[in-house]
Amino acid sequence: MIKNSIIDNNNSFLINALSCMADGVIAVDMDGKIVFLNSAAEGITGWSSKEAKNENFNTVFPLINISTGEKVKSPIDNVIKLGKSVGLTKNSGLITKDNRKKYISANSSPIKDDLGNFTGIVVVFRDITRIRSIELELINKEHGFKALFNSVPVGVVILDENEIVYAVNNCVLKFLNIKKTQIIGKAVGNGFCCKNSFDDERGCGYGENCKSCSLRKAITFAEKFNVSTNMEFNNVVVIENKEIEVWLKLSITPVYFGEKRVIVAVLMDIKDRKNKEIELRKAKEEAEAASKAKSEFLANMSHEIRTPLNGLVGMVDLTLLTDLNCEQKENLMTAKSCTNSLLKVINDILDFSKLEAGKLVIENINFDIKNLIEEIIKANSSTALAKQIELNYTFSSTIPQFLLGDPNRLRQVLNNLINNAIKFTEHGEISLKVKNIETIDEHVKLEFSITDTGIGISEENINTIFESFSQVDGSSTRTVGGTGLGLAISKQLTEIMGGNLLVKSKLGQGSSFYFVLMFPVGKELKKDIKQTFKINKVTENLNILLVEDDKLNQQVIGRMLKERGYLVDIAGNGLEAIKMYENKKYDIILMDIQMPVMNGIETTKIIREKEIENHIPIIAITAYALKGDKEKFLSKGMDDYIPKPVKMDKLFNVIESHTVSSKEEDLKNFSIRFDENGEVEFFNDESRILNKEKPILMKELAYSIEELNKALQEKQLSSIERLANKIKSLSDEINIYELKDISFKVELSARRGNLNEAVHYAKKVSEEFEILKKSILDI
Repeated sequence: MIKNSIIDNNNSFLINALSCMADGVIAVDMDGKIVFLNSAAEGITGWSSKEAKNENFNTVFPLINISTGEKVKSPIDNVIKLGKSVGLTKNSGLITKDNRKKYISANSSPIKDDLGNFTGIVVVFRDITRIRSIELELINKEHGFKALFNSVPVGVVILDENEIVYAVNNCVLKFLNIKKTQIIGKAVGNGFCCKNSFDDERGCGYGENCKSCSLRKAITFAEKFNVSTNMEFNNVVVIENKEIEVWLKLSITPVYFGEKRVIVAVLMDIKDRKNKEIELRKAKEEAEAASKAKSEFLANMSHEIRTPLNGLVGMVDLTLLTDLNCEQKENLMTAKSCTNSLLKVINDILDFSKLEAGKLVIENINFDIKNLIEEIIKANSSTALAKQIELNYTFSSTIPQFLLGDPNRLRQVLNNLINNAIKFTEHGEISLKVKNIETIDEHVKLEFSITDTGIGISEENINTIFESFSQVDGSSTRTVGGTGLGLAISKQLTEIMGGNLLVKSKLGQGSSFYFVLMFPVGKELKKDIKQTFKINKVTENLNILLVEDDKLNQQVIGRMLKERGYLVDIAGNGLEAIKMYENKKYDIILMDIQMPVMNGIETTKIIREKEIENHIPIIAITAYALKGDKEKFLSKGMDDYIPKPVKMDKLFNVIESHTVSSKEEDLKNFSIRFDENGEVEFFNDESRILNKEKPILMKELAYSIEELNKALQEKQLSSIERLANKIKSLSDEINIYELKDISFKVELSARRGNLNEAVHYAKKVSEEFEILKKSILDI
């Protein structure tokens, strides 16, 4: 028993001191009976000092593990057993008198007398429920943060201010296939670095190779400027000498925790995305290769069909020039019609292929809409007349004459629809109507409709009429031909032009195809100056070199030229042509493109290099007839282009447009002068005005010559060649052939790299232009 000298009721000072303590204090004798309990202990346990006195300690101070609910061994037993102070486990709690649970921390110590003998035990404790609740809340939040940190589908690496890896989430460990111990607490360059750091250099940021590393630059930038950076990073990362190829999307952000700054790097594994991009790129390349192969096949098919077709058409045309009886003439006209049908089939297939590949380009040029409609009606009238069908048109008077758009594609659509109408109409009429729906801000909305009194279309067929290779009459006994592509092409063309081709039809009563297109209003077109080419002393003795490898085409085109009165030599390939060009002066060369030994493009290049004085026109005559082929051949030094099959009138017009013999002949047949208003007047040899327009071409010519002189001063050969070519084209357009020849010599000199020669001829260009201006003003 504790002696009265130790705890004496008269010792008010000690009692008052213990009572003032914030911590609870309980004194227990060696029998485990409570002999003292201070005020704080009363508040914590719920027992008053009077109630607790002489009660068993475990009754007043029952302990449990709050987490598990299990009883906790009394601390006084441990003190007696061990003979020293003992504490409580972290989750220990007290069950109060009113059965509440409180987290407590306690320290139990032995009380000894002067001789060192145990006389009792003192338990000093405090209520830590509030602190422990906050602590548990923080622990729960930390667990929640860690769960979130480790569950996000992106990798997160946290570096401290010394670039030591402070934390990584599970996504990083899984991505790199490593354990935390392999990276936590290590410098980023030692635990996680690119392969460059192993080239006898220390890790990330220290080696010479690091200066060019995008990841290192991003980290340094974020540290230096305290701003986030985003990037994509591709490299081989090395973890303990194991190489792993990575494709990462990175976001590197500096974050402050109080005064402490860390770098948070968010990593997104985009390797799958990059692999898919590679696959898509490969698939795109394969698709493009397939498309190219298809285009090449179609181009070759077109070439191979057009070449024999040229011989067939040519022979028919030549035979039609001979004396024939009516039956023979009719047979030949039928053969010619068949070749035209075959040519249309080829063109339809090529157009459909371009539409399918999305490569068909719509032009936006000035055109005369009324003239276009009249030409379409005129072109189809003979076919309609042959079936005794009336073909007529109506054209709204409010429609502007000139519009901006693609007249060739509009012509193609209307021709397709009228041809179809003629095919499927046996009697009655076909009407083309062009109606002005509205005019808005210099734009007109036009409705085009083609109505026939033909066989019509059934309800089941009307939904498939615009499908590729679809035909109204698909039976083996159908009476009309065609590829079934015309309507499909027409519909796609109208859609590309901003419209939609629709149809109304009743079986046995006819059909009406219609579409609406919007056009900007255009400007008045300058009229073409057409010269009538007659066989005369200028053209009948022309020396022509025909370069053609196909024997049939040699025969056909050769006969056409001789019928015209031309003198013709024939070369079977480009090499023969060069030899003949060197040994004889020709007025013009007709050049096939695809030939053995040396093709037409190579041949043209060599001839252009050999030209010294006069420019010789070279005309491409080829079965390459796709869009863009003409521009390609002109860019290679050729002057014009005639597609096969060759039509005689086209052949003669092109030849004679490039073979005016002298400037005097030009001025005899074609003159220009300015009137009192500063406009240009064009005259033919009958002194009748053919056209009147502002001197745009002359101004453009003057400007181009001025630019040429600047390019000569700056010694820019490519610009000199380009400008000389432009002057040549402008001169040709207004029939100033002397200027055209001299500008060609400038172009040729620049192409050869001979600047002095280019300067010499350019001076003559300027002189000739001044003479021209003076002669115009003097007229």
